[in-house]
Amino acid sequence: MNTFLRIAIFWCAVSGVCAAQSGSRPGFVAASRLVVDTLTSAILTEPCAENFQIFGVVIGQGFVTGANSDGDRLKLQRIERGSTEPVRVTSVGVAFAPFQGNIADRKLRVELYADTTASDTIGRLIAVSDSVRVGDFTQPGRNGSYTNFTFPEPLLLEESSFLVGVNFDEAYAESDTGYVGIYHTNPGCGDGTNVIEGIPDASGTLRYTTLADNRAGLNVELFIRVVVDTETDPNPVFNLPTADYAASVSPNPARASATLSFQTGSSGSYTVGLTDPTGRNVFRKRVPASGGGAQVQWELSILPAGLYIYHIDGPAGRQSGKLIVR
Repeated sequence: MNTFLRIAIFWCAVSGVCAAQSGSRPGFVAASRLVVDTLTSAILTEPCAENFQIFGVVIGQGFVTGANSDGDRLKLQRIERGSTEPVRVTSVGVAFAPFQGNIADRKLRVELYADTTASDTIGRLIAVSDSVRVGDFTQPGRNGSYTNFTFPEPLLLEESSFLVGVNFDEAYAESDTGYVGIYHTNPGCGDGTNVIEGIPDASGTLRYTTLADNRAGLNVELFIRVVVDTETDPNPVFNLPTADYAASVSPNPARASATLSFQTGSSGSYTVGLTDPTGRNVFRKRVPASGGGAQVQWELSILPAGLYIYHIDGPAGRQSGKLIVR
């Protein structure tokens, strides 16, 4: 691995944007009983983390904190929130560096794992995000520089410390390997034992080691953030059973407006919600049971384009689906 330490430094040219993203953990009050917060490594709130940086290696070898000629399949950042109070994870944001054009059509995903005290292993798999096409990654200077990975269903997180990993498997096509990296802090800003690498051995089994151990004491941490909802409803909706209310959205994809149609029972009430790519509630409405069809119309012209998730919470549980706004 020593040859990998022949690094060339490429500085982020958008210091102002980077500082805005890493100087503090953004938080805002969302509609209807949900407080949206952002979890990151604690070092990202410190002055030393006011700028992004990326280490590339000898041309053709990739990125220290990303896909590279060592075959790194998984880069994980430890996040410690210091509480076991349940929070609902709605998305993960990753600050990606510019990528090689030959992998624009590949797709990467985010994986959440339980933490472990051992330096050569990781905990149980908690969840896997939807995949995002590399060519659609948000690049520095656009929309805060983070690419959002959403989950098929928002998940309940109870771990006080956990690992957020980017899976680079698809960057390593046999016929055409390409590289993409994750922005990180300046050297010495952070603890390299909080970043873990998964590199396959000769048999293809992933072997785990910390960045500090594998890269001669390199102490940096990754610009990764986790968007969560802190539920304050006295009757929380975590872990509802999956329900089928025969829901459909038309049109989908949509531009100006869309209508959600679903079936209700003869009693009880239903709550319909729509969350944006960051997990923020943008619409929420209670619908009384009618013993038949119900509809909710959304005005979408005020919303940015992107993937949105709708939820219908009712007596039988929750049904969720996707809405694409163009």
